[in-house]
Amino acid sequence: AVVSTQSTGETTEQPPQGRQCPEILLSSPYLREDYGAAIAHQLHSISIEDIEYYFGVSVGLKNGIPTVTRDIMEPNTPRVLPDATRADYDSAFLTQAMRQIDRELRHMDESDYALPSYTILEKIVHSFHMSELWARSKAYYDALSLEPIDEEVCSCLLSNDSDVKAHLELLGLKIKFPGITAGEAADPPAAPPARGAFSSTFWDRKSGNGRGAFSSTFW
Repeated sequence: AVVSTQSTGETTEQPPQGRQCPEILLSSPYLREDYGAAIAHQLHSISIEDIEYYFGVSVGLKNGIPTVTRDIMEPNTPRVLPDATRADYDSAFLTQAMRQIDRELRHMDESDYALPSYTILEKIVHSFHMSELWARSKAYYDALSLEPIDEEVCSCLLSNDSDVKAHLELLGLKIKFPGITAGEAADPPAAPPARGAFSSTFWDRKSGNGRGAFSSTFW
């Protein structure tokens, strides 16, 4: 519903008049009771390129599709962005998988980028995991596209009354302070453990430097 509405370039942030949004959303046949957590999980790392690739919808920079910022450790930066951003994929690669791997390896020496408590292997696995979710969601998106859009539901999902934004904020908090939900100190995550000599110099495919640095100690 979010992608369908935003593809038209329209953004609705106010709930419809009449019934309240909680009632509208919980009575919708398209949403399960924990819709907020489920949708936030799908949206938290989606990019403009991912939306276009997996759902076949062209969206601009002002698209109204909220995501968690990849610059989560930057001070005074909102955890949740109002619009999905570009992924900085290298289009020289033909497959989405290699574009995702390339992006993660290019940023692997930046300890505060994206999922700061994750190792590089965990970041790559997370990218593939999200791609699997988006690919599986496409069938449902196609089915819903054949039916009239429920404007009340879409309006409520994009309103401040929606559980989606609340769960995105929670995801951002958990990414920035991964121990907070386990009752641990709310300190920023430490850098992930070293994985042998593997670093972004290995992935400097243009200069060819550092190719011998990759070893089984990383794997």
